[in-house]
Amino acid sequence: MAIHDLIKTHRTGTPKALSERIGVSERTVYHYIRFMKNELNTPVKWSAIKQSYVYETNGDLNFDWQH
Repeated sequence: MAIHDLIKTHRTGTPKALSERIGVSERTVYHYIRFMKNELNTPVKWSAIKQSYVYETNGDLNFDWQH
């Protein structure tokens, strides 16, 4: 949820900054972002202009997923 809130407000910063902010490794940030994209179907992308992860569309977390 912390990453989701930061993405919605365009305040994640770089993956390294985000990892420091939420107290995980940079590798874990990449795993979380990949999980959000692939498993939760969130439209997350990196914005070089904003230096933040952003949602391509009005993104929201979708917890209605199945394996």
